[in-house]
Amino acid sequence: MSWGDGRYGKAFYGAHVYLEPLEEELGYSVRARVFIGRGTFWSSYQHEMGEIGRAASDEEAVERWGTLIWRPDGLQIGNEPNAPFLPRRKLENHR
Repeated sequence: MSWGDGRYGKAFYGAHVYLEPLEEELGYSVRARVFIGRGTFWSSYQHEMGEIGRAASDEEAVERWGTLIWRPDGLQIGNEPNAPFLPRRKLENHR
């Protein structure tokens, strides 16, 4: 979990990357969501990013998507060249 600032306040967005076991094969579906608000009625509001990739192990998932980078233009998940990215304009579209 990593908290990022937004136009509505400090640490207003919380990014969470998690794993779900794959039923049809070994490995995991790597998924992400962003919680909107912290300690307010907004905390139940979320932006589901869905599956951002697949990994054979939890170690691989952490290596590829364990770094959450809050950039001025949005949220980047991982350090790879084609890392999943959620633009800030889409993230802040909740109001």
